Amino acid sequence: MQIELSENELFQAAIIGIQRRLESMRNHRVGKAGQPLDQMWRDNIEGACGEAAVSKALNTFWLGEWDVFKTRKDVANKYEVRTSSYASAHLILFPDDFDNTPFILVTGSAPNYRMAGWLLGCDGKKNQYWGTRAGRSSYWIPQSDLHNMKDLLDAS
Repeated sequence: MQIELSENELFQAAIIGIQRRLESMRNHRVGKAGQPLDQMWRDNIEGACGEAAVSKALNTFWLGEWDVFKTRKDVANKYEVRTSSYASAHLILFPDDFDNTPFILVTGSAPNYRMAGWLLGCDGKKNQYWGTRAGRSSYWIPQSDLHNMKDLLDAS
């Protein structure tokens, strides 16, 4: 499923991404893989754009909150979103991620995004997916193991 964000949607998401990065700096949070500073800015902005794209795909309002780190879900307080610029990206989960929440993998970069699929957190936290890549220990779920977005849309 392809989604294109408008200029106004991109502007809103970029501002949210900047606010999130500033909040992380204020709270001395660093990236889980020791990314360079410029990548952390990019990850926050593209991550917010990915959330905006999911919200648009699900036809739901996106709050775009920046001060709720790990306390509320990204979209409609129901979905978590992981965004990557790589078309072949894996869905990455961490041990402290929500278990009974759908995690949606979004690939692409502004303004064009693709909803690659989704999986419940508990279904992705399996030993077969655990690994360390690029200095990041986490669960790496290939797109071939994700559910089709149509299934999530039909269930919503």
